[in-house]
Amino acid sequence: MKKKIYAALGIFTLIVASTKVIYANDKIEIGIVTIQDYNSTGGDSSHDLPSANQLGYAFSAEMVMEKYNIAHTLYFHVNKYAWEKSMRTGKQTKSNGEKYYSIDDVDFALFCGHGLKKSEYLSHNALHFYTKNSSTNFCGSDKYTPDSNLLTTETEWGGGTAKTKWVALYSCNFLNQEDGCYKLPLNGIHQVLGFSTRMYVVSDCGKLFAQYLTSGKDIRTSFIMSAYTEILPRMNEKCVVTILSAKQSVNDTIYKYSSKPSPWGRGGTYVETNTILGNQYK
Repeated sequence: MKKKIYAALGIFTLIVASTKVIYANDKIEIGIVTIQDYNSTGGDSSHDLPSANQLGYAFSAEMVMEKYNIAHTLYFHVNKYAWEKSMRTGKQTKSNGEKYYSIDDVDFALFCGHGLKKSEYLSHNALHFYTKNSSTNFCGSDKYTPDSNLLTTETEWGGGTAKTKWVALYSCNFLNQEDGCYKLPLNGIHQVLGFSTRMYVVSDCGKLFAQYLTSGKDIRTSFIMSAYTEILPRMNEKCVVTILSAKQSVNDTIYKYSSKPSPWGRGGTYVETNTILGNQYK
């Protein structure tokens, strides 16, 4: 049974698990998807995210610095090129049949854009895209158009031969527990890092997150600390960082990490950490 842990920053609880360690000898492949300009390219009329692309650029620039020699950015899909299929598992192709790199092809995936929680309009939590994975390019003004959203039920990251180990989601509500299927992304992935409430996109958060990672801090702590430093000061409401992690992967770093976990619900044991950013928001 999955264990749930609630912690305020400063009393964050580390979970120690028996872990088979693999040392990373090859460069980590990174895939980044950011959507900043929702409005002018056919999306929601007033929902641009001014710092989304900058967050992705800052993360990429810091991770691939030559002095670390640890990472390579395989793809960076921005705005109208950020299709839903960028975050879908399975073989993805371009319209001409050529390979389209997506989440299965990278070790570390980062998404920055709008996130929606389950509601009367949506059957499940979703990452929001304005580009449809169909013959229609854009979703127009209706953010609840099914083709413009990647639902939790459409993820199942890390399965089969997929390389994916970690996914960081800078979006609101994708890990909101009101959706009974919010754990479905755990299909062999090590960790999913995101938020179960509203959050604010701050470009410097991507840079600080990468700096912590390249310094050797564990991935969970890096995500939480960077959000605490950069996001919390901009928030005027409760913000909860939610991290789903295979028990064997809780102490993963980008230099040393566990073997591939079994899927959630099929032998894999996962833990959940919910960290409130700031004691003033209980």
